[in-house]
Amino acid sequence: TSPNTSNGGVNFYRYQWWFSGQPGTFHAEGILGQFIHVDTVNDLVIVRLGGAYAGVPWTQIFKTISPTYHLTR
Repeated sequence: TSPNTSNGGVNFYRYQWWFSGQPGTFHAEGILGQFIHVDTVNDLVIVRLGGAYAGVPWTQIFKTISPTYHLTR
């Protein structure tokens, strides 16, 4: 899964997946606070099931947990 800007596509979204800009990471987001966060670099998948966002910045929490965001390149 990777971004594709051809045919009017954008570099942050494709096929119901959102891209963070960090290679190998992307997530799907449901309307009631469900998330699937994928970090292919570290073979990590985080699933959050919920009925509301509850004011929590879930994508930021996933970035904090995911080791790929802590790598210096």
